[in-house]
This record gives sequence, C-alpha cells and structure tokens, in this order.
Amino acid sequence: MVTYFGCYKFNKEWLLIEMALNISSAEIDWDSIVVPDEELDESNWQCPYMEQYLNAE
Repeated sequence: MVTYFGCYKFNKEWLLIEMALNISSAEIDWDSIVVPDEELDESNWQCPYMEQYLNAE
C-alpha cells in the first residue's frame, strides 16, 4: 500500500518525506496528521506538513 522513498532535510524546520500511496487522496485523513503538544488542547495541535498530493501526471 505504501512505498517509502526517503526522508530529506529540507531546511532547519522542515523535512521532506517521499512516499507513494496506492490509494486515492480522498482516502487519506489529512486532518489526523498533527504534531502533539502536551501544553495544548488536542484541537489546537498544528498540522506538520504542507501536503502536496502528486498523481502520475
């Protein structure tokens, strides 16, 4: 279902993670991917990514 290609340091704050998913983007629950922070309520956890879903084109 998932092919992992690598994780690269993009800059001091961001990592680039490359993988291929054999599912449609609609099947991914992007809102469930967060950075946990013990000092904040879960509803205020930040999104740790700038998703860019790329298709075969």
